[in-house]
Amino acid sequence: MFRVTGNSMLPALKDKDYVLTRQSSDLQPGDIVVMNLPDYGQVIKRIDSLSTDSIKLSGDNPRLASSCCERAQLKDYLIGKMIAKFSLPF
Repeated sequence: MFRVTGNSMLPALKDKDYVLTRQSSDLQPGDIVVMNLPDYGQVIKRIDSLSTDSIKLSGDNPRLASSCCERAQLKDYLIGKMIAKFSLPF
């Protein structure tokens, strides 16, 4: 389980939401994933496109740009695909 920090995934995920993931080889554009990127640490983003060995990411919030989305990232850094989200009432 991972905690969302920031607003780059609004409106799908908001700051302080929790995301439950699991490892999966069934990845599709549009899926939300958690990756552990060398230059950025753990990030939660949406899959924009896929190739054999890499994933191009994107954030949902058009007002915020994420530099980790500027280039494709290796699939080796994938932690898991989101299977559920939880929002606290406060």
